[in-house]
Amino acid sequence: MTTSTALRLLIVEDDIVDRKLLGRLLDRSSLELSDVQCVERLSVALKRMAETPFDLVLLDLGLPDSQGLDSFLAFRAACPDVPVIVVTGLDDETTATRAVQQGVQDYLVKGQMDSGLLMRSIQYALERKRAERALQVAEQRYRTIFENSAVAIMMVDPAERLISWNTFTEQLLAMTEADLLGRDIASLYPESEWRRVRATSRRHKGMHRLETKMIRKDGDVIDVDVSLSVLRDSDGGVAGTIGVVRDITERMRVHEILDRKQKNLEAIFDAAPFGMLLVNADGLVVRANDAIRQMSGKSYRDIINHYPCEALACRRYDRSSTPCQRCVLETLIQTTLEAGVPVHGVETQPVLDDNGEEARPWLSLSAEPVNIDGAKHVFLALNDVTDRKHAESQLRETMELRSQFISTVSHELRTPLTSMREAVIIVSDGVAGKLNKDQRHFLDIARRNIDRLARLIDDVLDFQKLSAGKMAFAMRPNRVDRTVEDAYQTMKPHAEKKRVHLSMHLDPDLPPVACDSDKIVQVLTNLISNAIKFTPEGGTVSISAQRREEYLAIQVSDTGLGIPKEALPKIFNQFYRVRRPGREIKGTGLGLAIVYKIVAGHGGRIEVTSEVDKGTTFTVVLPWAAAQPLDGASERIDEDLEHTLAPEQRR
Repeated sequence: MTTSTALRLLIVEDDIVDRKLLGRLLDRSSLELSDVQCVERLSVALKRMAETPFDLVLLDLGLPDSQGLDSFLAFRAACPDVPVIVVTGLDDETTATRAVQQGVQDYLVKGQMDSGLLMRSIQYALERKRAERALQVAEQRYRTIFENSAVAIMMVDPAERLISWNTFTEQLLAMTEADLLGRDIASLYPESEWRRVRATSRRHKGMHRLETKMIRKDGDVIDVDVSLSVLRDSDGGVAGTIGVVRDITERMRVHEILDRKQKNLEAIFDAAPFGMLLVNADGLVVRANDAIRQMSGKSYRDIINHYPCEALACRRYDRSSTPCQRCVLETLIQTTLEAGVPVHGVETQPVLDDNGEEARPWLSLSAEPVNIDGAKHVFLALNDVTDRKHAESQLRETMELRSQFISTVSHELRTPLTSMREAVIIVSDGVAGKLNKDQRHFLDIARRNIDRLARLIDDVLDFQKLSAGKMAFAMRPNRVDRTVEDAYQTMKPHAEKKRVHLSMHLDPDLPPVACDSDKIVQVLTNLISNAIKFTPEGGTVSISAQRREEYLAIQVSDTGLGIPKEALPKIFNQFYRVRRPGREIKGTGLGLAIVYKIVAGHGGRIEVTSEVDKGTTFTVVLPWAAAQPLDGASERIDEDLEHTLAPEQRR
């Protein structure tokens, strides 16, 4: 149809008189016509329509090449969008009805029409065709949406049988058109689910929605979300139902998994052997586990929506005021809420009410900030460490008794040993009379054993002082070269006696290091002594000092026996000695333990690398700045020995 208001008409009429009559009627009408053409045959009309677009056709049913409604049907097949008005001499109601049913816009009888009737018929035909086209466009849009929808859409008649559905329905149910057409909708649901769907439909006579299950052709049952709407006819009667079905199987599976995980977490939460609390931003308990209930002796009703100190039955909690300002637990909660960072290992000893009796358990507290549904919370773990604290207290008492015992015994042994050594020296020097060869030999053996026992006592006392934090460190800036030189000169005669080459290499212009020079000399002489002891004649022991960024590194290397890999983590343990079958060398087993503690007391560390039969290197790493003094707890010194090993040994 043209976009102009002027119309283009095609008259298909073989009778010249009728053609002229139609022309006069058109001329008398108020229609705006731009082109009116006439043809005598249907074949010519179809050809003309292919060449020129017309807005409307006036068609006679009695043509030389076509008769009756066949003329219209042939024309509609070729030009379905062009409106057609039949103009015929046959005044037959039955034919007129059939023509309209077939799609004719109007049926006019020659001799019974005037220009007004013809004009109205043409106008009505054009308007109806426009409405039909709009309806077709809307229907096409609906059909496109219907067929391309990502949800299943089904229509059922009042007898509850499927009459229409989209492609996604076939995909969802794995069924074909033959499977679905006229199918009883009830057969698509498990029996119990269909009863529920029907009951819901009866309660809600309009639109409603529910989650249910449907059955696929292969027998699989899927979870679906169904929205049902009642379709009504023009009289308000029920014409059927339309259902929109969404597959929610995956969502339900995820929900089931999450639900199962939630239950597992709740079971773990409740079964945890230590207390757990969830506290909201107002400082009130919103969740607690059974360990809290047992710890407080209260029911959940007296725990939930109460302050933690109140829930734990703290005797210092005042019901008439806000939570204690100095309470460790409350402070921990507020700090975690405000800073949003976790806090672990805070120990406190609250005063709790235990059935009217006072209880003072030790608790280790940890707090984690958590966000639940956009609101700040704090997760608290309260671990009862009372037994551990009592054990630590008893251990400290035992260690103190041991320390006192060792100190007493060592001091008591040192005095007679000193007298014995002096007596042996006097006799060995011949002051008490001339000695023969055998007498001198046995006196030498006695003196060596006395010296060894004296060294053992000295080592035990040093180790005891270091472990107890009672050894004083004179921390002051000292020249590194002089400290290393002292150790070198002290051990040089020993190396020469053992026929081991001892060398020293120092970086120039080494700055002073904050240390106790005598203690560092003790460390180095111990390491050098061990290196000489475990290096065969002709071997080499070297001492070096280098600057490493913010640290000083002093190395003692040898070409001796080396240390087995499995022994490296143990060499700084007290009284530990490396087993070397057939090559045992005497020692107290305390030297390296003392070295380790002295270096740790300086805030440094000691590293060791070694290879059997190729040698060992000990590296003492000291900070340039002074370290904090020892605090007396041996556990603070005896840190993980992995830090003492070089990277390649740790691997």
